[in-house]
Amino acid sequence: AYNNIVVVKDNPDIATMYIQEFNEEWGSADFDFNPQSSRMRREKRDPPPYFHTTDNFEVYFSYSDANKIGSRLIELLSSATNVFVCMYAISSNSIVFGTILNVLQSGKGVFGVFDGGQAFSPFSGASSLLQLSPNNFYIENDPRILHNKYIILNYSDDDPSGAVVITGSYNISENAEDNNDENVIIIKNNPTIARNYFKDFVYHFSRSGKVLEGINIVNVESTNINLMFGQNFSLRGENLHRVVGVFVTNSSYYSTITIISNTTNSLYLIPPNATGIFDLGMVLSSGDRFLVPVKVGVFDPSNVSIVVNDGSQSILASTKVYVEIFGYTNATTPYVSVLLNGLEKFVVLYPQDWYYVGSFYLDSLFSLKGISNNTPIVFKFVGDYATNYVTNFIVLPPPSIKVSAPKSLVKGATGKVRFVVDDPFKRKCRVSFDGNVNFVNFDDVSGELCFYAPESVDTAKIFYTIEDDVGYSFSDVVEVPVVGSQSVLVYPTFVKGGGKIYIEGDFEKIYIFDKDYNNVPFVLDRESDGRVFVLPKIAYDVSVLFVVIYGGDGRREVKKVVYYR
Repeated sequence: AYNNIVVVKDNPDIATMYIQEFNEEWGSADFDFNPQSSRMRREKRDPPPYFHTTDNFEVYFSYSDANKIGSRLIELLSSATNVFVCMYAISSNSIVFGTILNVLQSGKGVFGVFDGGQAFSPFSGASSLLQLSPNNFYIENDPRILHNKYIILNYSDDDPSGAVVITGSYNISENAEDNNDENVIIIKNNPTIARNYFKDFVYHFSRSGKVLEGINIVNVESTNINLMFGQNFSLRGENLHRVVGVFVTNSSYYSTITIISNTTNSLYLIPPNATGIFDLGMVLSSGDRFLVPVKVGVFDPSNVSIVVNDGSQSILASTKVYVEIFGYTNATTPYVSVLLNGLEKFVVLYPQDWYYVGSFYLDSLFSLKGISNNTPIVFKFVGDYATNYVTNFIVLPPPSIKVSAPKSLVKGATGKVRFVVDDPFKRKCRVSFDGNVNFVNFDDVSGELCFYAPESVDTAKIFYTIEDDVGYSFSDVVEVPVVGSQSVLVYPTFVKGGGKIYIEGDFEKIYIFDKDYNNVPFVLDRESDGRVFVLPKIAYDVSVLFVVIYGGDGRREVKKVVYYR
């Protein structure tokens, strides 16, 4: 998934704002949670007890600042010279969406990238923008992968110091405006941050193959270029006179290439002194470096050559292998022989421009069970070109590792952790352990580790390493809270409507209250594995529940659970 984050250091004013907001939700200024004083969503004070502006930053929180956020964003958008929106969700029922629509219809440059999982929902504004101006907007094909939330205003490569970056947790939606707890930070007069955010936007937008037309930045037409070895080539675009360097790269090669000439709309280049398929990147006079949506293939026509994937020698097992054959041949229907572990298969190639292309799934031709890491796989032409071949090597992916552990453990008790290694290649794996607990037994067949938690341990930590027989190694730690026999554990602390709340430990009575201290009825039951749970009977929207637990010694504990629909 794609996300964005900005780190603000050495700014005590902003730190104070966030601390005060946290304390209002926590209910106190110390480590003890106070449910009576905790305020969330519409319970928050308006206005909050601090200023919103410091240096070149503006900070807002909702719900208490909900009206201020919407008004401020509308003010900034209405006066913007251009707008770039990268957003997980944008809703047509948002007042901010209406302003973006007005700016677009006024003829200003408005561009956007949106997540595919949200773009076509009933209230989404992304599909409306795409229909209105298809060249200005792009919907990410992979759903729920784009989780960015930012807007860039007034951007220019010549002087990015005038740009404004708006980011935070805030989606452009009615929920963000009227219901949710959100934070928004507006960053001004910071060309470094503006330039970094804009490079990210260009990266996502360029995946569409579209150009940011009318924007004073370097744009390159999205294309694939296939060259004979030593053949010069050109690129088309906008503002290319700012380019001072060009490079090509793939998984096994990097090289700068020579610029013969450049104008505003074109670059004339010498190809790399290598054959293969490469990504193309640029260096600007500002020092910015970035990849552009161009693939360059360079091949030697004097001899039939074979390129597998991008020319690298490693092939990840169980993934698609794309075989590309470049050069001249008199064969009407050329074939490539693929040799792996003494077994030979054949792949037919089809003409494309002046070369041939074939593709296949590796595991559709060969059984990969029991195959070793770095096993050679040989590609060669069939017939007159049998002496021309390429040797690659199979790289095995790491095994899938699943670890199951108890949610908690009582001091002085034994616990079990189970390790399940799923490997289609049937490699031999071994597990080793270390930690602050006493290990009792490990079953190699079931993968179950039995351990004892001493009275002195508050958190059981089990450090484990899983190694296979071909050199792969993975290490991690399992942490299990260890509670005293008199303590009670309540989990999860965030429960979707209709979900169960589990309770572990000794108790005599349980009561549940909502935030207004109304008694909430519930069902008390036990799972098949012995865990006790409560199921609140709620006929209305509740944001917070308080579970009050009385122990046999009269001790009382209060646990807060956020309950959402």
